[in-house]
Amino acid sequence: MADTISKAALTLCSEEGLSVYAERSLSPDNTALLLTSAYVPTLAGAGLAVYAGAWPIGVFLVAMPLALQFAFSASNKSAKAHEILRFHENDFEITRVDEWDRVVEHITLPAWQTRFFSEGDVDTGLRIFAHGPGPDGQRKAYPIGAFLSLPEQEELLKLLQEALNFQGMPYHLQDEARHNQAIDDTAPTP
Repeated sequence: MADTISKAALTLCSEEGLSVYAERSLSPDNTALLLTSAYVPTLAGAGLAVYAGAWPIGVFLVAMPLALQFAFSASNKSAKAHEILRFHENDFEITRVDEWDRVVEHITLPAWQTRFFSEGDVDTGLRIFAHGPGPDGQRKAYPIGAFLSLPEQEELLKLLQEALNFQGMPYHLQDEARHNQAIDDTAPTP
């Protein structure tokens, strides 16, 4: 078992932790291209409408790409929000960071009392939870990666289970797994 730990699980158990971001549907370059392709015809149509005396239609045609630009900029900004997950010493930490890189929530659970589980299915949507005692001592379920797609959530759940198993290993087996991962990273790829 010690030689099968993944690099991502080791990252979860490192000082930096694993940053989990939502997948962006469009890159900034593609967003600009899409907005340009929306602006050109609508502004041309607005010019024709105003020239023909139908200025209310021209105003509406100008407002449409502006609203589209606002929606895309809000979407791109919210995609910068993320979670940092990590096992640190004997704790599991969830740090939620907003789109302005401010920490909005930091949750620390004892790793040995933390369990990960999912709820729901393909139709209702999968949700991942870390279940453990909160600051008040009461057991509580904390959602993780709610912004991820279904395949990403399934992969994250497997990764969290793998890292939790690694965290529970004796230290000499953890060192062996880290050493084996370092060897795999330096091995030439065929």
